[in-house]
Amino acid sequence: MSKRLKLVFSFVLSFLLICNVTSFAKDVPKSPDTFYLDEMGVLSEEVKDNIVKTNVELEQKTGSQVVVVTIKDLKGRDPQDYGVDIFNSWKIGDAKKKNGVLILLSQDPNEPKGKNRHINIITGYGIEGRLNDGKVGRIIDEYMLEDFKNEDFSNGIQEGFNAVVGEIAAEYNVELTGDFEEYQENLKQNKKSNPFGSLLKGIITIIILIIISRNNRNNRRNGRRGRSGSYIPWIILNSLDDDDDFGGFGGSGGFGGFSGGGGSTGGGGAGRSF
Repeated sequence: MSKRLKLVFSFVLSFLLICNVTSFAKDVPKSPDTFYLDEMGVLSEEVKDNIVKTNVELEQKTGSQVVVVTIKDLKGRDPQDYGVDIFNSWKIGDAKKKNGVLILLSQDPNEPKGKNRHINIITGYGIEGRLNDGKVGRIIDEYMLEDFKNEDFSNGIQEGFNAVVGEIAAEYNVELTGDFEEYQENLKQNKKSNPFGSLLKGIITIIILIIISRNNRNNRRNGRRGRSGSYIPWIILNSLDDDDDFGGFGGSGGFGGFSGGGGSTGGGGAGRSF
């Protein structure tokens, strides 16, 4: 790579980092010891049990984790960015497969009624092929929004969670305890994604990751280790640690407890306000 090209890439990298100077962990709640955090208090015990039991089996068979979070006050933060911060701070999903999913229900009392509640499903980079943005949007629209608008948040979360889990099980060709076939069959009708768009996104992501990885190694050699609010640098930090022992497929221990498996996200998924 020529010196001039290196300078251009360095400038782009610096711009990305400067535009994201806030800490990645700003206002992010502490990671729970189970697969859900219900600040809003809207999840029934039945739904909580389903989330935990399903995750234990899912993690053992695929390495994936599908974590559910409800936040009662975003305090002005963008729900998508906030979800990415939670995802990367808690390290949801397997470290190498990057196959975690976060389902985030949130609200901001200071926003106008009808737009102050949000549902976002954020996917790890390794599961985006199955749970592409369009399919995630369909899951929200077809399985969750109607219940949410009727303030049946618990059932909406349950339906969306089951649909997501069904897709992960199909991706890894595993059978799980429970009835996920109906969700899988319905979502098979999803339109094909644009292959050129996916390829372009992959190429751009790889270039940025290589640049930031080199920059991060240089910082380490020089005794510097900075952090920013950008989810892109955080992917690199996790990737550099992929050789660490994360306990195989995450760290739940098989008893319903949650600890991050080392996963990360590039911000894939979809969201709606209601």
